[in-house]
Amino acid sequence: MPMNRVFIAALLTISAYTSSHANPLLNGFSAHYNVDRNGMALGVVKKELSLTPPDTLTFKSTTIAEGIVALFVSDILTEESTIQLKNNVLRPLRYEYKKTDGKKGKQIKVEFDWKNKRLNHSAIPDKVDLAANSHDLLSLQLALSQGLAQQQKKFDFIVVNHKRVKQFVITTAGTQNLKTSQGKLKTIRLEQERNNSRYWFSFWFAPDLNYLPVIIQKTEHDGDKVTMRLRELDGKPISIHVKGEEEF
Repeated sequence: MPMNRVFIAALLTISAYTSSHANPLLNGFSAHYNVDRNGMALGVVKKELSLTPPDTLTFKSTTIAEGIVALFVSDILTEESTIQLKNNVLRPLRYEYKKTDGKKGKQIKVEFDWKNKRLNHSAIPDKVDLAANSHDLLSLQLALSQGLAQQQKKFDFIVVNHKRVKQFVITTAGTQNLKTSQGKLKTIRLEQERNNSRYWFSFWFAPDLNYLPVIIQKTEHDGDKVTMRLRELDGKPISIHVKGEEEF
């Protein structure tokens, strides 16, 4: 059964659509983001969410260098998460990380064994217990969208990436109106608690875009910032204005 994306035209008028979905994940989306580091363009990220009935979500992210950076870096980073959505509960099943640069590559696979409560990580030789609140970096974004749609204010997850397992405590930090090419857009800002970490994340989710993250920012301990900003949603341009032109 194909997924219903009829709502997209309304989404892009911003003010014409107000989300009332208890679960924003069933519609799916295809979104492109610009990526920069302290204002210098790095590339583009394409994120695609699709549903395989009755209860399997596939969330894929592909990062490709663009502009001047592409002259020196040919890396392609692909991440894919397979997630079960049953009784409104998200459970990641598999996560795969693949990085290629034309000469050598790196591939990491993670299996979430919920039956035996074990996390099988190809880069971590030791056995890892699987906590009930475990997510990979992609399923985490969906869990945040789902929780915000249900008016949740604080999140506590065990997050798995291609290197390690780490606790993420994330809280709401108010709302912000961003200026976009389609008009003003209300967002809910989330902040990850730092806890002496080498880096932490901030998120801006848009209720009027079905709780899609329109900005994701990674701040490193030295102050450097890597920022993803939405530039296209399901083939329609919707750019987020740069700092100084928006309430960001």
